[in-house]
Amino acid sequence: MINIRTFVGVILGDIFMNLKRKNMNMININDRSDVILTAIFIIISVICYYYYSRRSIEDMVFLASLIWYFVVNLYITKIKIFSGLGLFIVYLFCYVQIGYLMQDYYSYYESLSKVSQNIIMMYNFIMPVIIYLGFNKKKIKVTELKQVQYQRSWIFLLFLAGVAAISLFFLSVGSIPLFASDGENFRVEAVQGRGFLVIIAATCFQVSTVLAYKKTDRIMFVMVGVPLLLGTGFRSSALSLILLSFLVYQVGYGRRFLLKSVFIVIFLLFLYALIGVIRSSTNWQFNTLYMPIMWRFYVNSSNFNMIVERYPINELQLGLSFFKDFSVILPGAQKSFMLQLKDIMNVYFAGGSITPTVFGEGYYNWGLIGAILWPILVTWFIANQDYKFKKRYPAGIYYILAFSIAGFSTTSLASVCINTIIPVMLVYYVLTYLNRHYKLRVFGRRKSEK
Repeated sequence: MINIRTFVGVILGDIFMNLKRKNMNMININDRSDVILTAIFIIISVICYYYYSRRSIEDMVFLASLIWYFVVNLYITKIKIFSGLGLFIVYLFCYVQIGYLMQDYYSYYESLSKVSQNIIMMYNFIMPVIIYLGFNKKKIKVTELKQVQYQRSWIFLLFLAGVAAISLFFLSVGSIPLFASDGENFRVEAVQGRGFLVIIAATCFQVSTVLAYKKTDRIMFVMVGVPLLLGTGFRSSALSLILLSFLVYQVGYGRRFLLKSVFIVIFLLFLYALIGVIRSSTNWQFNTLYMPIMWRFYVNSSNFNMIVERYPINELQLGLSFFKDFSVILPGAQKSFMLQLKDIMNVYFAGGSITPTVFGEGYYNWGLIGAILWPILVTWFIANQDYKFKKRYPAGIYYILAFSIAGFSTTSLASVCINTIIPVMLVYYVLTYLNRHYKLRVFGRRKSEK
């Protein structure tokens, strides 16, 4: 007979627990589940081809390109899935590539062009070979990450700084955007000119959570930080806080890791859909939860296709989109490149912006050549930066940066740098400096300090 308490303990008991390691100063990236997860991605691709694609010759070749993409990257080159480069590969598959095998499921929507499909297919065939032949495979196989302990008081003060920033945001808005009557639009309007407060809060919550030494601190940071971030109406920062805390403290634990990963992914997908229902004030039905999740796997492919189909070649930006994104740091309400893209494409829907994908960003700036070369350059950049992040930063900070560079797959390069990478690095270096030069014991000592 199954012991319910034991079963729940296996799933939930040590999600935030820092188990004993042979070397407490290091953590190894888990590679025991790579083969299983890779097989799962290939099976998903085959299922989508069989049930949701139009099963044309182009779709068959596209399926072959995806299988090639995974086999070379993860079986031959042996890129670790739970690394920055590995997460980018998974993100690109889940949120861009797989959409081209789900066209029949969205037959009521605009058909995806062969041009955009062929661009991604070329990338799938070419990029794994470039990484295998041109990149130092010893760097790809680095799995050992540093563990660094910080004074508990500085970690707590950093978390409280995040609480102060998000509280100031709610006060300046005058309400909680998630529960506003027009939540989908109001959350976007609320963040205009105040987005830096949300960025500060998300950064403080993430850094303090992944660097916290005590399990009770980490649980409290997640329990407080997630609802506050969700209150802004933006899901990504809140859900990534849960995923980061899980991955940082569970990667490398073997048999239970895959089981708990399945549980955490299902939970996050449910929470993602649930927040969407609240934000849109729609009816509580199965379809209102199911469809947003399925749509997420298709929408970015559609966005890239829309740019290819509608954006005039004579208006290519030649890199100016990056300057548009950096303009958001100026005082006042500045529109990012992705918000401006929504107006340019003459697309009207409640809520935020259009995510162009790494392919769409290349096309928007340099046309067809950009759509082919820019994703290759970005992937090469990620491969190099991933190695530097592994060697330079502790495990927790590394995974924040790893998830950030994985985001290059769907959002713009400059946007990711401004919203995550630069703030995280600034907070990390300031915290490290304070931790080294000033002893602060306001919230008690660690056991190792007594």
